[in-house]
Amino acid sequence: NMVDVIGHLNNLIAETTDANHFVTSFTCRLDRENMKLIYVNAGHNAPFIVRDEEVLKLEKGSLVVGLFQGISYEEVEVDLRPGDLLALYTDGIVEAENAEEAEYSLDRLTGFIKTHRQAGAEELKMMLIEELSGFVGKKIFKDDVTFILIKVIG
Repeated sequence: NMVDVIGHLNNLIAETTDANHFVTSFTCRLDRENMKLIYVNAGHNAPFIVRDEEVLKLEKGSLVVGLFQGISYEEVEVDLRPGDLLALYTDGIVEAENAEEAEYSLDRLTGFIKTHRQAGAEELKMMLIEELSGFVGKKIFKDDVTFILIKVIG
């Protein structure tokens, strides 16, 4: 059970670290048989699903992990459809800066994925890496740049 696991992790971190230490977490499982995504979002950037022309943000969530003991977390269930493209990402992507110190932004990320949604996940991954590298140019990424793309094909 994801809720129990995240709750236990929360209590461990809260109990064993300084008060200002915490972790954001997005934990999910894909129920392929019933075409559902079940998730617990603990303060992490909201992943999103690109469905045709729509961008559905998975914003329902709970507090970060490790701040206070005894936090209750909630499982959220989302229906998936063939063609859906699920994007999970860290803030290092949306906060990446170019030479003019403009951030890549969530709008750019969702726009790029929406524009190229017909591509397969592997192809889109390579396109996004190229896009981010081109945007940042000679600057370095200040934070980790991590993303996962999942394409629902049936």
